[in-house]
Formats: sequence, C-alpha cells, structure tokens
Amino acid sequence: MDFRDNKSVSVSPPPLRDGRPAVPRWLGIYFAVLITLTIVAFQPGAITIATLFMIVPGLVLLASPTLLYYSAALLPSFLINRLLGRPLVAYLVAIVSLGSAALLPHYVSRLESVFAAKSTFRGAYPKRPFYFGTIACPGFSVCLVIARD
Repeated sequence: MDFRDNKSVSVSPPPLRDGRPAVPRWLGIYFAVLITLTIVAFQPGAITIATLFMIVPGLVLLASPTLLYYSAALLPSFLINRLLGRPLVAYLVAIVSLGSAALLPHYVSRLESVFAAKSTFRGAYPKRPFYFGTIACPGFSVCLVIARD
C-alpha cells in the first residue's frame, strides 16, 4: 500500500455492511443543534428574553438541556442497534441508561447532603481548595459545580 497517495487515507468512519455510514448525518446535525441551543440556554437571561419575545423559543431553550441529556443517554443503545444489529441488547441498554440518567440527579443531591453534613462539624466552609455545590440549571433538576475557595 502506497501511503504517499492521499486517496488511500480515509477520514470518515468505515461504512456498514450494507454501505450505510456508521453514524448518520442527521444524528450529527441533531446533536450540533442541541449543543448550540444548550449553550444559548445557559446564557444569563436568554430563556427570559426568548419567552418574552415569543413563547415557543423560550420553551425550546428551556427543554434543550434536558433533551441533550437524555439523547446522550440513549446514544449507546442507538449505536449498538445500528452497528451490531442487536435490538434486544439495545433495548436493555436503553432501559438501563434512561433509568440511570433519571436517577443520577437524585443521588448527586444525596451525595451533596452527605458531604454537607460532614463539613458542618469542621466549620461552615470546607478547608479543601475545591468543594462541590449545586446550582439551579434550566432543564436539569441539579447541576454539579466545582468551585474554588
């Protein structure tokens, strides 16, 4: 094989057995749009301005972080079904990943309360250079934030 020829180097992922690409174009566009809307949604006042402008853009910005969160949770099951052709395994992975994505914010808040209970005996503020805290995020019930003292 001659590597000096640029035509022999392929940048795209290998196609499937039937000639389809491994990751469809619409999936990349879907995640690009959701990531862009999520970045806009986290800007201060963006949801308020979009809701005052018209109701629908505000609701789209409000729902975009949640859609991105659950779409990323379902991505492994889609790829298992598409690449391996095993729908039963994909259903099982989808159930487990959706369940864990739905329960993750609850357990993060419980972990935070455990760490907060331990830090009350030492004083009001932790003595470590980093601590974990939560803030309210649109579309999520809890966001994990790492902050410096």
